[in-house]
Order: sequence, then C-alpha cells, then structure tokens
Amino acid sequence: MYAFNRDYVDEDLNDSPYFGININSKFFDLPSMESLTSNSPIFISLNVQSLQSKYEDLKSTVLELIDKKIQIDAIALQETWDVKYPELLPIPGFKTVIIKKRRGMRGGGLDFM
Repeated sequence: MYAFNRDYVDEDLNDSPYFGININSKFFDLPSMESLTSNSPIFISLNVQSLQSKYEDLKSTVLELIDKKIQIDAIALQETWDVKYPELLPIPGFKTVIIKKRRGMRGGGLDFM
C-alpha cells in the first residue's frame, strides 16, 4: 500500500487520494516541451534555489513557453529562499506567488504560482 496512508488503510473503502487518477510525470527540457500536444494539464515543478536570484531566468523561460503556445496550468517552486516581497516577482499570466513559510525552522515548504 502507499506510504502516505499505510497506518490508516481501509481495504473496503479505497481511501487513496490518488484513486482513479492517472498521473504521468516526465522530465522535459525546454526544446522537448515544444513537442507536447496533449490536452492534459501541464504542471511545472522547479527547484530554483533562490527565487530572487533566478527570477529573470524563470520569467524568461515562462515567456518563451507562452510564446510557443505551451499552456502551463501551474508552477510549483521549491527552495525559493526567503522571499519577503513576492509581489515584486510577477510571472506573466500567473497570479502572485503563494508562499508557505515554516515558522521556527529553516527550509522546506512549497510555493505555487
């Protein structure tokens, strides 16, 4: 069974949050993304290791994908490293980054656009 609910499995009631969902996760570089023709949603997950220092690269990449008619549905960013003013880092076509900060500890969390 899945590790996320191995202690609380109800065999009669398939309580997996992934029941009936077919998730296909692949690695794509920018040139290979141009070949995507699926109508499935596209979610991008990036470990940016400091959003403030990588912001221009991220913005440029997203604009290039938009220019190539690649519809991105969501972007998840890991290791954004203490973004104090997310409203100063807009990505065209996306809402302001949503930051989840952990209090009293260093690291962790996931940010969405």
